[in-house]
Amino acid sequence: MFNQLRFAEGAESRGKSMDRVTHNAGLPAAIADIENAEKQIASRLAAIKKVKDRLSRAKQDLPKGKPVARLSALIAELRAMPQPADMPDVEELAAGLERQLRLLSEASGTSFKSQLKTACESQNLNFRLVADGVAVGPFALVIDPAKENVSLSYAKVLFIKDLPTDAAVIAKTAAERAGRILEPPNVAAVSAQIEEAMRVSMARQKKPSRGPEFRVELPAVFREMSFIRQTTAGKSSSDYSLPRFVVELKTLVQSNENTKGDRRFRLETAVLENAKDPRKSIFIPNDLNVGYGEGSYYQAIVLIGAS
Repeated sequence: MFNQLRFAEGAESRGKSMDRVTHNAGLPAAIADIENAEKQIASRLAAIKKVKDRLSRAKQDLPKGKPVARLSALIAELRAMPQPADMPDVEELAAGLERQLRLLSEASGTSFKSQLKTACESQNLNFRLVADGVAVGPFALVIDPAKENVSLSYAKVLFIKDLPTDAAVIAKTAAERAGRILEPPNVAAVSAQIEEAMRVSMARQKKPSRGPEFRVELPAVFREMSFIRQTTAGKSSSDYSLPRFVVELKTLVQSNENTKGDRRFRLETAVLENAKDPRKSIFIPNDLNVGYGEGSYYQAIVLIGAS
């Protein structure tokens, strides 16, 4: 009887143990599911917080200025962010902001052009609407919408960079720089310096500079002219700009002293593969007062009648 009781108790104990094992068998899977759910929720919350923080920062920054640039950056960042479920449609928000950006850009552009026209008139500077945008004096105005700043271009070269979109500053800068680069050069002095630049360039290339004529690539002549001006004027070679070189060169080539002299400079038109390559050619406008207008690319200068 005693043995039977012990056997019954043992059987009951084993049954309870089996129940615990059976009951606990699903725990690891359940815990894993809970952990995965936690990770997904945390990831979504982090993504939502990232969007919320960026929107909050944009709301604070937009009134500080450069709204076009700031709004453009916001739209780009929103579209680059992951979009988990249960979050407002970021793409719909970005599309709406893009519509507002277009309206803002159009209004800003119209207002800016009006202000710039008035500022140019106060500086006795020509203001023109051209196919590619706006021209101020001899310069084309190059606008960078992303940075909300502008640059002045002359003869296909960015001459003055990163000016603020302040009409008065742009007009004043354009007037001052136009006066410097368009000042009539001393033709005799320019002729002597260009010939020197040509001979130095030939010497660097170990080519003879004697004979009835010789030819040098125009970009190389500009580089040597920069060093010559640095020596004669005691300034950095960067102070001698390509637009000023273009003005001096064209004035020299078209001068009576050159066209009627025994020794003449002649420009060589660039072949197709060299045109528009600043390492191999230089653009010279037909009218120096319209540096943004039509012109031609030249690849070399030839001195005829050299000895």
